[in-house]
Amino acid sequence: MVTIKIQSQCDIIKAYLETMGFCSEKAANSALKLDQMFDDNIKNGEEIIAELDKRLLQLAHKLWPLTEYDIEQLVSLFKLLYLINNGAEKWGDVVFYDKALPEDLYKVMVSHNITQAPNYALSQMQPQKIEPAIPQHWFKRLLRFSHKKAS
Repeated sequence: MVTIKIQSQCDIIKAYLETMGFCSEKAANSALKLDQMFDDNIKNGEEIIAELDKRLLQLAHKLWPLTEYDIEQLVSLFKLLYLINNGAEKWGDVVFYDKALPEDLYKVMVSHNITQAPNYALSQMQPQKIEPAIPQHWFKRLLRFSHKKAS
């Protein structure tokens, strides 16, 4: 089991960024910049993570405005696509700022077409004729051969 020694807000932000694919040095530099953007009243680690997730959620809503995913699902999907597309190396921490997204990031994220299955609807199933797996004329042939051998 891996243990992380947390001494400051930057350590929490750095660990969060590393889960998104940032290398240790790049995560440390980005964590310093992001730490300066937080209010002084945010001290708890859960609040820091919630704030970072909130920023990703706002971006995800801009990318996929018609989605019906829950908040956790949408943030997880964004993180997954960012990680799969090697976003940490290509775009860095630009997703955490209120700036316009790079065109290639926007295209990659939007290209992953999110379609959800429609809700299920119960309906009455009509009776259907069940046909035997082996046609009946084969049974007659089998019976005819077995009948001849027995006599």
